[in-house]
Amino acid sequence: MQRATWITCCWPGLPQLWLRGQWRGLLTAGAFAVLFNLGLAVTFIWPQWWPTAWIRVLWGGLGLTWCITAIQSCRFITSCKNSMIIHTDSDWARRNEDDYFTQAQAHYLKQNWFETEQCLSSAISVNAHDVDAFLMLISLFRHTGRHVEAKEILQHVNTLETNDKWKWELMREQELLDSFDSLAEEESAILATQPVDSRQPLPRAA
Repeated sequence: MQRATWITCCWPGLPQLWLRGQWRGLLTAGAFAVLFNLGLAVTFIWPQWWPTAWIRVLWGGLGLTWCITAIQSCRFITSCKNSMIIHTDSDWARRNEDDYFTQAQAHYLKQNWFETEQCLSSAISVNAHDVDAFLMLISLFRHTGRHVEAKEILQHVNTLETNDKWKWELMREQELLDSFDSLAEEESAILATQPVDSRQPLPRAA
């Protein structure tokens, strides 16, 4: 198949028509075919139609056109192959990202916090704008008491170009983290005002 693709360079416009279905390739291939057949006709069948000088000019123009279009066709095929490689790599990365996030969800439900963090980190390394992975990581840090890290990630996510899809989730995480801060401040105030020898238990949130 690859050899057949490169063979199309032998005819002007054929690679564009073969690989992309471009009308420009069809017109180029058709025009070259008409001129080539005209050159054959006035050279071998009806040489009396045109002067020899005109025939030479025609063949010279066809040869120059063939050389130019052959180079353009090779570059066109190379660019198409590079584009296919880029798309293949992107699809592979997207599949890996989805696999990592699915594994993270499974570990999260089992409360395997370490494995969850590892999978989410891998997903983010594949796509640095994966807001879903960031949100789950914030929730993970919040559940494990790592509130400072959760706030740092939340601030980072707010700097990303996100749409309204995650607006509610981001606001909810911010409210939860703020509530933990308020609770910590209240406990600190109670500890500061309560006598040292008091044996009364500190109020705790349910």
